[in-house]
Amino acid sequence: MPKFYDKLKDVKIEKPEKQSTANNSMMHMPMGSVAASRKTLKAPILSTSLRAFERATFDQQIAEKQAVYKRDREEEEARRTQEEKETTREYRKALTFKAKPFKSSSNLHTIQPN
Repeated sequence: MPKFYDKLKDVKIEKPEKQSTANNSMMHMPMGSVAASRKTLKAPILSTSLRAFERATFDQQIAEKQAVYKRDREEEEARRTQEEKETTREYRKALTFKAKPFKSSSNLHTIQPN
């Protein structure tokens, strides 16, 4: 996550209220009174603070999803590694050669040279 977003974690941004268009005085003025309308105009309300708030919450949600995905991936990798170790241990245990006694020595046949 970029360093810029680290600063946003500490800042609490309140969601601004949206301005309704019914209060706009320009809608009800006749076309010829442009000079009178300049006096009643207010500065436009930009939605940058709203956009910053929504972006910060979105980035936080993405960071949480990535953390969950990373944790799941690490758990799966640890489980797979443990299974491989167990399988290798069982395989090596099966490979140990142990001496097995003959059932009886009377069944042995010696080869006679011709």
